[in-house]
Amino acid sequence: MECQHFEQRLSPEGFLVFASAPWFGARDDHYGMPRWPACVEAAACRLRGEDEEFRRAEGDWMTRIGPAPAAVTADLEVTRELLL
Repeated sequence: MECQHFEQRLSPEGFLVFASAPWFGARDDHYGMPRWPACVEAAACRLRGEDEEFRRAEGDWMTRIGPAPAAVTADLEVTRELLL
């Protein structure tokens, strides 16, 4: 699979940019777009471990990426407010 080729050769951050690049500008769930607040709420819920469906669906992917940085998870309310 071509995607695995890049995942093995890029840094985790670089791979995330590579994997998400096709969606930039083509969706309504980016910063400043109508669905952004709902996306921020969903992300905060996932970081708190409250989204079991997401964990089941994306668990392997999230394990490979690794945990969120401590600066993001130290105070999720502050992170949520900053993103909004």
